Amino acid sequence: MIAFLLAQTIAITGGTVYPVSGPKIENATVLIRDGKIAAVGANVAVPAGATRIDASGKWVTPGLIDGAGQMGLREIGAVQNTNEATLRGNEVAAAFNVLEGINPASTLIAVNRMEGVTTTLAVPNGSLIWGQAVLIDLDGPTIEAMRVKSPAAMVADLSEGAKEAGGGSRAGVAQRLRQVLNDAREYATRRADYRRAQIQPLSASAADLEALQPVLRGELPLLVVANRRSDIETALRIGREYKLRLILAGAVASRSRSWRPRRRTPATCVSRPAMRSRAG
Repeated sequence: MIAFLLAQTIAITGGTVYPVSGPKIENATVLIRDGKIAAVGANVAVPAGATRIDASGKWVTPGLIDGAGQMGLREIGAVQNTNEATLRGNEVAAAFNVLEGINPASTLIAVNRMEGVTTTLAVPNGSLIWGQAVLIDLDGPTIEAMRVKSPAAMVADLSEGAKEAGGGSRAGVAQRLRQVLNDAREYATRRADYRRAQIQPLSASAADLEALQPVLRGELPLLVVANRRSDIETALRIGREYKLRLILAGAVASRSRSWRPRRRTPATCVSRPAMRSRAG
């Protein structure tokens, strides 16, 4: 379907358009050419030969993006056989990429697409480092057709759900994450020694330490599950220490209006409607 639409000029006419920014536009036209929006407005000329879609009496909005979920990876929450998001038995699963676990035929994809969700960040689940999230469009018969970016982010957990990985304490979780990041740094400078077993044992496998290199170089963001205020502050602190690109997932606003992070750290916040911060 996407390939078919990309080859057309399409005009959605007569609807009430709600653009990304700015007021709504009554009786508007959205002109799409080669898969991109070329014009939006009440006086847009429709080229000859364009496919017209009459949206009279309807609302026209941009496609909604699910910022962090498990669409295509989990069909029924209570049925483990439908869960493709978790790599069990590994607290550090940085090399785990969920892309090939996506089910393009998932009924949840079709339902969400009908409700206006066109793209999702499909995230893994786990313990300390969950693995690699992927960005997919909710259309296409194959994984290749749905894929937008893979990987799109590395996912880690600093919330209550990761306490087991830290010996039962949030402080232990932060210490464990720093240990893994430090070991990934050391691995990057001593790969040959690692292969010859001339290095002290590290806290993760070579594949997982290798997968963390783009994160440490700032090429891949680290999406951190952080719920309460102290979780957020810990995530920001670690982000500053290692110069990471951070995305905060599930962050809950502080009850104190006066609270703000003491130091500026680049970070993006997303909601977490369908993510679970515990392996299962």
